[in-house]
Amino acid sequence: MKNKRLKHALIPLYQRWATLRGGIQFKRRDERPTAFVLLAPDYGNIGDLAIGVAQHAFLERLLPGYNVVSIPLAETYAHLRSLRRNSKPGDLIFLVGGGNTGDLYPRAHFGRNFIVQYLHGLPIISFPQSVIYSSPEGRRVFGERERRAFRRHPRLRLFAREQASLNIFREIHGESVGYAPDIVLSFHVEQKGFARDLALMVLRNDSERLLTDTDDATIRDVVASMGLPTVSQDHEVDSRVLQSASPREVVDDMLDRYRRAKIVITDRLHGMIFAAITGTPCVVLPNTNQKIIGTYEAWLRDRCPYIEFAATRDRASIEAAVARAAEGSKVSSERPELDFGEFERTIVEYAAQSGCGRNGAL
Repeated sequence: MKNKRLKHALIPLYQRWATLRGGIQFKRRDERPTAFVLLAPDYGNIGDLAIGVAQHAFLERLLPGYNVVSIPLAETYAHLRSLRRNSKPGDLIFLVGGGNTGDLYPRAHFGRNFIVQYLHGLPIISFPQSVIYSSPEGRRVFGERERRAFRRHPRLRLFAREQASLNIFREIHGESVGYAPDIVLSFHVEQKGFARDLALMVLRNDSERLLTDTDDATIRDVVASMGLPTVSQDHEVDSRVLQSASPREVVDDMLDRYRRAKIVITDRLHGMIFAAITGTPCVVLPNTNQKIIGTYEAWLRDRCPYIEFAATRDRASIEAAVARAAEGSKVSSERPELDFGEFERTIVEYAAQSGCGRNGAL
């Protein structure tokens, strides 16, 4: 506990040091305003890389009169002084979406707090987030720090991506918090004509894993009985891969694997989302927090008959879920069309309030 508190105390010190030391000067491409996406994923979690890719594409579609610049996590602090000093009318700041609010990933949580305080004079919008606290004490301490960091910002809008997180956000920040799906569900993917001839297993092996070794053995036995070649796929990629391939290339390669699958079994949020946007039959298993079941209930259950949530993990339940997903794919395998209207309207309104319309006109 003492070590954890010490680490938490050191994070703000590092943030201030990295910001003061950092001297990256942002060079504008032209006179158009810029939409800056800060803390953009630059590490090997493919779900997070997909968030970064989808955010960039979403803003380019919605704000054609803007330059969209995604600043990697490793460079964000080094850019902050330049952003604060050299911002222009119309510029917008976006915080990365995902599941990095709460005490599960404290560096990311504190990073959001620091940016909101440091860029107090700039309009800030957060892409849809999940809020994850591991304990009531974590919720009390981290929630209060966030409330203090955010309460005085004059133009800040937060979005939650499932109901439990919306409830927590509104408890801390009030009713102004918005609601929108995970941004990867906005990603337009080409539906290539791959033969679906394998079973794809995408299972966690980290702190968010809920499955037991017995559950894992049961799942693998069910998949083996289907008689399909089975591929076990992690959503982690070695950082060296990102030195030779762009995040978009890494994400597209992963989506191709989903397009080749006849069935996906996963306990990862973006395993479920990749299945949704590629029209792939999928059995979804729970993890240790609300983000999977919350996203499924809010956005996918009634729109994707080819996706089944298996709350229990005995053999009969898994087999029944596989059968329902396969049958559902016969009804429809179309990607879900989701409503991002509130999120889109907020961005357009912030652009207008900052001196620009949707097309970037001053």
